[in-house]
Amino acid sequence: MNNSTDNLFKKANLKYLILFLFSLFLTTQLFSQGDICLTATTLIPGTSCSYVTGDVSGNTVQELTDATCTGILNDDVYFQFVATEPTMTITVDGSASFDAVFALFGGSCAALVQEGDCVDITANGGEETQTFYGLTVGQTYFILVYDWGAGIPATTTFDICVFEPCPGGVPNDLCSSATTLALNNTLVASNI
Repeated sequence: MNNSTDNLFKKANLKYLILFLFSLFLTTQLFSQGDICLTATTLIPGTSCSYVTGDVSGNTVQELTDATCTGILNDDVYFQFVATEPTMTITVDGSASFDAVFALFGGSCAALVQEGDCVDITANGGEETQTFYGLTVGQTYFILVYDWGAGIPATTTFDICVFEPCPGGVPNDLCSSATTLALNNTLVASNI
């Protein structure tokens, strides 16, 4: 090859590289970490809380408008997990100026079904935690996390985990499998 052909290939490759990098940047800006349900970040439940850091920075798409949550749903992020037990605990720990709110949903991204109330007890930097009962083992659930405030918080990160509060399950944690008690008899509990 001569020098002019070689330079032509270098310029063409450089153009494609720049186009690729621009496309990658644009995609990450349009759909930041879990900005829409279809791009939810997967969490792996454990037998204890093992935090993963989340971030709402750059999240601008608000596709859910009918959640029963408080605050302003303007900087939300989705996570997903597969239930490994019927009873699972979710904990979200907000950074210094992040007032975490979260909700749990079943169903699919096209038809989310809220599981209970939104969790919003603390303020900036607080830890929100909730145990959910009666989940279906093997089903995918979605967690929506956002900052309660109207603007983007000064600190946009938070930590989140999903875990089994009673690994191996509790045999009578639902009404349908409750232990029958007889009057005037003493029963010793083995898992309190």
